[in-house]
Amino acid sequence: MKQLRFLALGLPVCFLLGFWTCQASAQNIIQFTADVTSGVETVVPVLTWDTIPLADDCTASGDWSGSKGPAGTETLPAISGSATYNIQCDWLDSSALLTWTIPTTNTDGTAYTDPKGFKVYYDMSQGGPYVNVNDIANPTASTHIVSPLIPGAWFFVVTAYNQNDVESDVSNEAMKILGLTTETESVGITVNPKPASPEDLIVQ
Repeated sequence: MKQLRFLALGLPVCFLLGFWTCQASAQNIIQFTADVTSGVETVVPVLTWDTIPLADDCTASGDWSGSKGPAGTETLPAISGSATYNIQCDWLDSSALLTWTIPTTNTDGTAYTDPKGFKVYYDMSQGGPYVNVNDIANPTASTHIVSPLIPGAWFFVVTAYNQNDVESDVSNEAMKILGLTTETESVGITVNPKPASPEDLIVQ
């Protein structure tokens, strides 16, 4: 059987044949900054955020609040004391990216010279039966995205087939757990006090 590698999109768990052998996951990222992070007496906060990939929903907390889009800039009322701003963003992962090594030989050791395509089988039952099938009529394909998928654990195998539609045995089984992932970022603004003016000045 040929090796099947599985990539996670987001933070869900990947599992292959009892071993943790997934390649590195693509991290959900929040970029959150303040235009000015310190000032004297008063500061007008200007907050900018972005999410990679674009989040499904973001929520502000701390010294600001409300539902926010996946990216934006917001100018807040001036503050006279230090403040902390938080943003939490959620991603609903509904895709699985599969990658595999294309076979180069037949089971008898001869060269595999008549490839036609691949079939990806998947279901929510470990070990099958795999009710869902994606036919990839491309002999050079080595990746495939399965989407949309509902939250939960999904199991995948892939086969190769030749010009006579003779299909290989299945690859190793790969698993991905899909669901909601959350990230939070914070930014602080420090407002420094201004000294009071001296009093009772006398000149003689």
